[in-house]
Amino acid sequence: MIHVENLTKYYKELCAVDRISVDIHKGEVLGLLGPNGAGKTTTLRMLTGYFMPTSGTIRVKDYLLDENLLEIKKLMGYLPESAPLYHNMLVFDYLDYVARIRGLDKDQRAIRIRQLVDLCGLDEIMHRSINELSKGLNQRVGLAHAMMTDPEILILDEPTSGLDPNQIVEIREIIRKIGEEKQRQDCCGRPCGNSQADRRSKTFYPFRTTQRRFSRSMPWTQRHSRRYKYRTDR
Repeated sequence: MIHVENLTKYYKELCAVDRISVDIHKGEVLGLLGPNGAGKTTTLRMLTGYFMPTSGTIRVKDYLLDENLLEIKKLMGYLPESAPLYHNMLVFDYLDYVARIRGLDKDQRAIRIRQLVDLCGLDEIMHRSINELSKGLNQRVGLAHAMMTDPEILILDEPTSGLDPNQIVEIREIIRKIGEEKQRQDCCGRPCGNSQADRRSKTFYPFRTTQRRFSRSMPWTQRHSRRYKYRTDR
């Protein structure tokens, strides 16, 4: 799915990422572990095409990063460390806006937003303005944004950074559910507990795969200009 070989990034004379090599297979959940300044965010930005590497190769499926950047981005959902949201919009309006930009038609938008509301626990805040939300709730909305097109690859940069202990547990549970749903869809049947380590960079990459389902889907419909409810007539 993703093949990285000798990935290196320099900022002038500073080496931020030093010859990382790793293979990530479909259905696997991978985490990058390391201290601040180890190059984790830089690595993710290179994988998503926001930074170009100084040297090395990134291949996603059959696409090379430096030749097929747009095609690779279409396969990915990306949540940076600080969720980039429009704070003057209601949560529902924002998700509907994202879905329209991503090219979902009316029926697809309703179904997909309902799925993401269930998955990310947004049921009670759909009528609220984003600027009223806590950082934990902002992360949930950002995660729903990244998941809008049900991407084959989901990249999250420190999704629990700055959250309180309860919010950390909640976000981790959402990530676990996403992994379970992807595993169910893919039916890849790969064993759990795989791991890889790059000895040169001394960075450890744990994989985790699981096999459960997540909740139902039910489309949304507008009730008032600032309130929304479920449609139950389908």
